[in-house]
Amino acid sequence: MISKRKISCILTLSLTALSLAACQGTGGTSDSASSSSNYYGRRAPIGHYNENYNRGHVDIDTNLVALTKHMPHRLSDGQEYQSTIEVKSIKPIANAVVTDTIPENADVIKTEPKAEISGNILTWHLGEMNRDDITNLNVWLRANGEGEGKTCTTIDATPRTCHKTIVGKPQLAIEKHGPTRVRMGERFDYTLSVKNTGTTTAHNVNITDHMPSGLLVGESDAPMNFAIGDLAPGDVSQDFVVHAVANERGEFCNEAEVNADNHTAIDAEACTVVFQEMVDISKTGDESETIGKEANYTIRVHNSGDTMQKDVVVRDDAPAGTRISSATGARVSGNTATWTIDELAAGASQSFNIKLASNTPGTLCNDASVNTGGMSDQARTCTVWSGVPALGVEMVDTRDSLLVGDSTQYNLRIKNQGTGADSNLQVQVRFPSSIKPTGIIGSMKGTINNNTVTFDSYPTLNPKEVVEYHITAEAVSRGNDKVVAKVQTATTKTPVVEEESTRVY
Repeated sequence: MISKRKISCILTLSLTALSLAACQGTGGTSDSASSSSNYYGRRAPIGHYNENYNRGHVDIDTNLVALTKHMPHRLSDGQEYQSTIEVKSIKPIANAVVTDTIPENADVIKTEPKAEISGNILTWHLGEMNRDDITNLNVWLRANGEGEGKTCTTIDATPRTCHKTIVGKPQLAIEKHGPTRVRMGERFDYTLSVKNTGTTTAHNVNITDHMPSGLLVGESDAPMNFAIGDLAPGDVSQDFVVHAVANERGEFCNEAEVNADNHTAIDAEACTVVFQEMVDISKTGDESETIGKEANYTIRVHNSGDTMQKDVVVRDDAPAGTRISSATGARVSGNTATWTIDELAAGASQSFNIKLASNTPGTLCNDASVNTGGMSDQARTCTVWSGVPALGVEMVDTRDSLLVGDSTQYNLRIKNQGTGADSNLQVQVRFPSSIKPTGIIGSMKGTINNNTVTFDSYPTLNPKEVVEYHITAEAVSRGNDKVVAKVQTATTKTPVVEEESTRVY
């Protein structure tokens, strides 16, 4: 059976603080039993406590804090044990201080949270506690001597109330919008609005707009005023419209100022460039080139206007009879090369290179164009393409071995294998002493002088054209010699030589 001891309590309360004390001792017959005591402040005749944040007043009530203490009722000498004090605030309190006495026949091992120790007094300064806050104060002790150990706990606290006052500030922001670029003479509008991003109302808000002379509608340069009135937090005013007309070239800024009774003036501006747009293109290139080679061209695009141009498209159309062999940085599709300039500043230029090849003789013209923002310009360059002649010479005899007195025929075939015509074709064939030319057959005319055959000049040998020369001959003496043909034209610096060997035995 658990033995119970009488516990004495002292309760004191004033209008500003509460003091609550509890005393507890150990004794009885059961080693395992524990006891706890609960102490609550009671209503005092002088008042009560009531928390009211919104109205900021205090009614004093004695029900501020509850104190509960747990510890063993009986234990053995030298035994370690734990004492726990539970502090629960019934109402918000401040300056809360808990003290606990150390029994005469016990030693403190540790406290948690850490307490101040002065003699046999443990002190915890809890400070402020909100409604229903609970704090546990733990003490570990060791019994040191037989007898009854008595411990007393007190708490002092002050009723607490708090009041909140919100201090706000208006924060005005002005938004002004208008076109960044307009053409000379164009009419356009600016829009204005004001927003209060602050935490309290802005009073008597007003906008003043100043239009620069280069954008004035009419002759008056007086500022325009717009009264908004009060603007609550988060509110945005209506949009206000200001009309303008581009009267002069250049950059102009429309300024607006916003003020309020409880806000300093702020301003914003929207700037517009009044411009005239103009781009031009030029093209240079090789005036003449040989078929099979590449002609080089340079395209130059110049922004001669007042403002930057974006997405400028440059295009080159190669003529029929040519092909694009190189166009650095371009997108090539068939015989069209296209470049795009993302941005071309006023007064700036950009150049592009393109190469064309052709197998077609004649004058071929190459066109280039530029387009941006509805503007365009064109340029043309013409190139005279000429072919290159290339002679192919072949000579064969009908019989390679002859007996003295035998006859044979030498056939000389000349072909223009190039791309251009050649002129003044000269052919001469020399025979060795062992072989004597006896005649010229076919359409080509010539003369025989001793062992040399000279044909009449052939005026023009067109590309892929073939001419043939035929000479009859007779073996007159033994030998192993060569018949040599020399061919020359207006474009060959040295003769083309062709040889044919014939054996006479």
